[in-house]
Amino acid sequence: MFTSTFIQNDAAGNPTTVVVTSPAYSITILDHLPVSLRSTDRCPTTRNIGSFIGTDAIVCGVSGYEWEFTLADEFGNAISLDPVVVAVNANSRYIRTTSISGVQPGDYYLVRVRPLFSYGPGTYGSSQMLCIAGSAGMTTEGGNATPSLTSVNAERSVKLYPNPNNGDMINIQLTGITSETVQVNVIDALGRVITTNQYSVNNSFNGTILFDTKLSSGMYNVQIIDGETVMTERMIIR
Repeated sequence: MFTSTFIQNDAAGNPTTVVVTSPAYSITILDHLPVSLRSTDRCPTTRNIGSFIGTDAIVCGVSGYEWEFTLADEFGNAISLDPVVVAVNANSRYIRTTSISGVQPGDYYLVRVRPLFSYGPGTYGSSQMLCIAGSAGMTTEGGNATPSLTSVNAERSVKLYPNPNNGDMINIQLTGITSETVQVNVIDALGRVITTNQYSVNNSFNGTILFDTKLSSGMYNVQIIDGETVMTERMIIR
């Protein structure tokens, strides 16, 4: 309740104190609107690397938005240990997919968004699936995604399995190789080459890379160098 005090003169001109007390009342402050990835950006629609994605709601009074991207498989199961978090310190509800650190063609992400206010962050909305268009094996924007385990560069292809794995080894299958030898580098998230090997090939290769020391959990890149062509596949260690 509120109490107000007034000084007023009576009929004789004498000052009189008047106290007015309001009845009790309550104020309810509602939470902000829930914010999620907009429906036109959700799987099975695909978005190219470099395309804009946006939220499905506009929230008043925001200072920015925080996006959380968790790498997933095509079935919506999270496969990364830590999400990629991107804070946009502007009231625009759009972001480019290039803002996702390490994004690659054919990736799938579980996406959550929350608004940022001057007094702190809001609440994350529901998780939605984002499909990044692949260089092959997936349709372009607006089509239905057709997941593929194989990354294709022209007539070359690379397949890693099992992926994710426990960090002891990885099987690699190469086809369409044009050189007599290929170099395979395993690179960690800091860009350090963990192991490097050269293999003799005759158009194709199917072998196993055994790691001298079990790899720590995280995300790695497997780089295949075929002459002047470099192909990169992502490997997840759980």
